[in-house]
Amino acid sequence: PAEADGAIVILHTNDVHGAIEGYAKVAALEALYEEAGAYVLVMDAGDFSQGETSVSASQGAVAIELMNMAGYDAAAPGNHEFDYGYENLVKLAEEAEFPILAANVTYGEELAFEDNITLETADGVKLGVFGLDTPETASKAHPGKIKGVTFASGEALYAAAQAQVDELT
Repeated sequence: PAEADGAIVILHTNDVHGAIEGYAKVAALEALYEEAGAYVLVMDAGDFSQGETSVSASQGAVAIELMNMAGYDAAAPGNHEFDYGYENLVKLAEEAEFPILAANVTYGEELAFEDNITLETADGVKLGVFGLDTPETASKAHPGKIKGVTFASGEALYAAAQAQVDELT
């Protein structure tokens, strides 16, 4: 559409649960907006790595492969990203051509994933993006799959979010 020229468009997915046929639609929509002159961000808020058979059988690798092809810019982990263990998610993050962002997730004493990114449009507009994982992951994931992983909640979660806002402002 003509009104997309110069606009910033955010395409967002969440709780895909392995429904990988939707990634082609995301890529097509991204191309449509870009052709109309928009700057497009494609992001996911988690639960992409389990569900449908091919995604579950690959422990999320198929989802990451298709998200790479669809041009995702960033994703945050959901609780189901830990279904195959923290180490598997680290491996998936290495295979992803986009960052996995989680400012409130630590492994041991270190941040488990990147906390934020800054992107810039062709017009020089800077966009800060940070990720958070739901604190419920600590009780929803199998304890053996998240050994050593901590999910900040309550006041610590709010502080993590505020620190990101402060850093990106």
